[in-house]
Amino acid sequence: MKKYLSLPVFQFTFIIFFLLFLLFPGAGYGQYLELSKPTVGEYSSNKSFQVSLTRDLNEELGSAPTKSQNYVITNIFRKPAVLSVDKAKVSEVSQEIQYFDGLGRPIQTIQTKASPFGRDIVQPFTYDALGREATKYLPYTDGTAAAGSYRSNALADTGGVYTGSAQYLFYHQNWETINYSSVSIPSASTAFEPSPLNRVVEQGAPGRDWQLRSCSKRFDYATNDGTSYTARRFGVSIDANGQRSPIDLGNYGAGQLYVTISKNENWLVSQGQDVNRKLNTTEEYKDQEEHVVLKRTYNNNNGVFETLSTYYVYDDFGNLCYVLPPGANADNAVSGQNNQAILNNLCYQYGYDERNRQVSKQLPGKGVEYLVYNALDQVVATQDGNQRSNNQWMITKYDALGRVIMTGSWSNGNTAISPQSLKALVYAQSINWENKDNTQGYGYTMTNTYPHTLDNVLTVNYYDNYSTPYTSPYNYAVNSQIIPAMPAAASTMTQGLLTMSLTAVLNGINNNISPGNMLGTVYYYDDQGRAIQSYEMHYLGGKSINAGNYDQISHSYDFTNAITQTVRVHHNATNSSSPAVITIANSYVYDHMGRKRQTFEQINEGTNVLLSQNDYNEVGQELNKHLHSVDNGASFLQNISYTYNERGWLSTLGTDGFLLNLSLNYNAPAPGTGRTPQWNGNISQMGYGVNKGIDKGTHEFIYNYDGLNRLTKAQSTDSLLDESLNYDQMGNITSLIRGGTSAANLAYTYTDVNGNYSNQLQKVTNNNAVFRSYGYDSNGNATSDGGTQTINYNLLNLPQSIVQGGITKASYIYSAAGNKLRNTGSDGSWDYVNGIVYQNGVISFIQTEEGRASYNVQNGTYNYEYNLKDHLGNTRVSFDKDPTTGKARVIQEDEYYSFGLRKIGGYDFASNNRYLYNGKEIQTDLANQYDYGARFYDPVIGRWNVPDMIAELTPNLTPFRYCFNNPVNFTDPFGLWERTDNGYSTDRKEDIERFFDMMQIEKHSLKNNPSMSQMSSFIDGEMKTGGLGSLSDGSKLAKGFSISSQKDFFGANHYVTDKKSYSNFWHSVQGDLTPEALDLRTLNKQWGGYLGKLSYPGADNPKKYNGQDDYSYNPSNPIEQGGRNHDLEYKALGINGLDGLFNDKRAIPADWRFVRHNIGIAINPAMSPLQRIQGVILGYGLGGLALPKTIGYYTSKMVDSL
Repeated sequence: MKKYLSLPVFQFTFIIFFLLFLLFPGAGYGQYLELSKPTVGEYSSNKSFQVSLTRDLNEELGSAPTKSQNYVITNIFRKPAVLSVDKAKVSEVSQEIQYFDGLGRPIQTIQTKASPFGRDIVQPFTYDALGREATKYLPYTDGTAAAGSYRSNALADTGGVYTGSAQYLFYHQNWETINYSSVSIPSASTAFEPSPLNRVVEQGAPGRDWQLRSCSKRFDYATNDGTSYTARRFGVSIDANGQRSPIDLGNYGAGQLYVTISKNENWLVSQGQDVNRKLNTTEEYKDQEEHVVLKRTYNNNNGVFETLSTYYVYDDFGNLCYVLPPGANADNAVSGQNNQAILNNLCYQYGYDERNRQVSKQLPGKGVEYLVYNALDQVVATQDGNQRSNNQWMITKYDALGRVIMTGSWSNGNTAISPQSLKALVYAQSINWENKDNTQGYGYTMTNTYPHTLDNVLTVNYYDNYSTPYTSPYNYAVNSQIIPAMPAAASTMTQGLLTMSLTAVLNGINNNISPGNMLGTVYYYDDQGRAIQSYEMHYLGGKSINAGNYDQISHSYDFTNAITQTVRVHHNATNSSSPAVITIANSYVYDHMGRKRQTFEQINEGTNVLLSQNDYNEVGQELNKHLHSVDNGASFLQNISYTYNERGWLSTLGTDGFLLNLSLNYNAPAPGTGRTPQWNGNISQMGYGVNKGIDKGTHEFIYNYDGLNRLTKAQSTDSLLDESLNYDQMGNITSLIRGGTSAANLAYTYTDVNGNYSNQLQKVTNNNAVFRSYGYDSNGNATSDGGTQTINYNLLNLPQSIVQGGITKASYIYSAAGNKLRNTGSDGSWDYVNGIVYQNGVISFIQTEEGRASYNVQNGTYNYEYNLKDHLGNTRVSFDKDPTTGKARVIQEDEYYSFGLRKIGGYDFASNNRYLYNGKEIQTDLANQYDYGARFYDPVIGRWNVPDMIAELTPNLTPFRYCFNNPVNFTDPFGLWERTDNGYSTDRKEDIERFFDMMQIEKHSLKNNPSMSQMSSFIDGEMKTGGLGSLSDGSKLAKGFSISSQKDFFGANHYVTDKKSYSNFWHSVQGDLTPEALDLRTLNKQWGGYLGKLSYPGADNPKKYNGQDDYSYNPSNPIEQGGRNHDLEYKALGINGLDGLFNDKRAIPADWRFVRHNIGIAINPAMSPLQRIQGVILGYGLGGLALPKTIGYYTSKMVDSL
């Protein structure tokens, strides 16, 4: 209580020193700090400016930082034995100099001599009167001043005029003299609301059309008022048997919810279609516990205005129990309707145990999936609907370090067992892991954990050493082609590394797996833990495992750990009609900023071909790609050029000889009927031209979209590839009219025989005649191709056989990791060995980065073929080198409808390239569907026939949709997630980032191309409550995610759950990764809970996987915004922990800005009582802690001035 009784005295003292702070605003403390890193273990956040140098890489870096400015130098060495940065060459070190103002804020960042012409890349920063970065400027390059020096003319000339600044003039040069796009306004402005909340109300972007009060993003903030912003309230009821069900509690009372309204760049120009001004907006409703309870969008569907609401229903513990998507029509719930059918067909349902672990989930159109945990909260058993019909469970066993050591199937003697009974048997075990034991069959004990046996072992992982029950024939061997030479012996420092794995082959209709039917892989490392060699068995021939069928893959690295050479030796002991050994050597050359510049390939003793060479423009965009050179880049068979618009979006693609030319328009389509400009990145017009085929010449597409960015019409030249579409509220296509050679008038039916609506397509009619009909299994997989063929699936929900009239027409063999090994059908057999493809037992081709190398059976040589692709990766043109003229020769040309259906009558000069739309392989025996890896896509009907395995990321959309119904702008590389040229897209950006960080780590660090099974396992691990996905070596993506918080304030040690993800099924528990940083979560605990519920998790929100703090989470609570800004300032100054708070005088301005921010909230009557209390506690609290050092500093300053 003494703290509160002394408050007036403290307030008086605080006011005095606050005035002193205003009199002496932020002087600079110290001159500079230089940081050097011996190696590169991270990716630059400014990736677009890692460019290729076109001048002498051996010139000295010669940086000359401006000594009168505060700065930090970071040197990243790219080569060993650099003795002096001052004398270092441009190719030897990447240098960044960051200048700060007196308040510790970055004002300029210089990448020394980093541009293609050896100029500095300059990134300026400015702040408004409140310290906000209200205008963000594009970087520019400059070579007129001393390298690394501070540019005083960056944003203003000598007269203080911005239009005369170096940055402005850089983007306003004559377009004929520069290799990048001019930008009319090379900056983006942000408008904030005039309140202490500092919330963004408008966000512009570079370019004149995207400035404020034009086609910008806009944001409004409100509370639900019962009229303009209303929301239904749902709860969870639990009956006497413990069964849950959602209950309707009426509407939320006025003022109970916070509403954020987001308007995209098309909002302003869509008002003519919308008297309600709702199109192109998204409303997000949050309750007082920061749970998202509703997301709402709007659409004009052929004149009918639609409101699409997705509700999130939580139990009393904050667990997400139900998601009610637009198709459930929860806004207008009617009593008496078949609610259970709606829940099962359209909604997401989750169940939890007494420890709030997710133990069941039921996705739309699928049976219930169960999860069983052990006492360590590890998922040890799962069961889906198909497995339940076979009394089958999928089992995972772990070692003592929590690493996955074995997976397999178990059927309890073909006897059904409930999840509760299985959990009891799991908990009855006294040990929760298995131990290594080479006397056992697979090298591990089996009886420590339940079940004690497995019917079929699917995968086995070995770690730490090479001691296994098997005598491996694959011993480490130096490959003489690797330069520099490989280590004479593999490292023995393999503790914690994956050393060997076994993977089953799924080759039986009933998933019966022979115990010995396992493919082995052995991994060898150097002393730095880098994978330098692996042996991977393959399944060539599709009959049995043969130890003579394997690939030896060796790698070399440069000083930055980038792969410089890979040599693959492919061994074939099965087919005598193909070479017994094939050697494929790839080498890679990088520019001084780490971007790949050249890719070489040599097959056997053939020519070392330069497959591709990339050039970059002055702002880091890819300018040219050169294909196929046999004279080390002196000449190329083909050249591709690229240009971009003001936003950095691809505008044109051009090739030599008019093989393929492409133009994309967004906000400025050519004048004409039906041409609607798009400002949000949607393509409004596409033109392309080819010089072969029956439709050679120039073609044009005009695209139209609805208010949800779904493609509604594609108009093509001569209407040959026209498509028009309509959708329901879930995004299911309801009609598709197609013109040209594949003309059709398709109508889709989703209502089943019982009159219940779902996402599952029941039938399709063409011109009112039945065209296709479908059935589904318990996992939601379509059991037919719509016609007379039946599809059987394996335990990974991948097609296993295609049956017609009792006769197997086609079959597929996969590994338990989800990799396709073999396909047998009407066009023979195809074997797939990681990019080497055999047809009917004879090697057909080897895939390359730019196409393929086709095998000539007659002379044993390989002919390189290249694919020219559009912005979506669709193969438009394939060419090779004409043996007569020596010039590029078109060997195949393809065109597609917008949803991917291949146009009949394309040009094919005996190429038979099956990798077409999105670069995916077409399946001739499965109605010309495309294999994307995780599932197959049907372009005839424009949707998948298998639900998205991670449909939970977009519950407002049908899990069968293809590319958000916008295939002009999106692709789906794996059949998992949509993406554009600018990256992946879901409602939660951090989820995507974690998944693709996993992919990067697997590829670059673990040298593994993740299989479908590995991706699925990672996602399953992430999506359980508090879960973390495992990498292929058994480790977690971020090892610190589950530790207790060490951010102690007064010696206490607390763990606080991160609530930034509104649903608990995705990494909702995030532990602390920066144990010394000041953090509001600790303050929340230390002040007896008076701070209420705060969600800002501190600097690690989340931490980047290169070890750097992220700060990507921008909290909405103004209290927390001050904490984030405070952490950012501490980071800029290099200050950490309580020592900085109590003693570091550089922190004084940041500390008192934090105090001023929170006291401003405390005295603002517009704030809630809780926020004002928080402001008092945080403002006065931190002020009291910072006061002694402030007094000491200004006292000494006054004494010195006397």
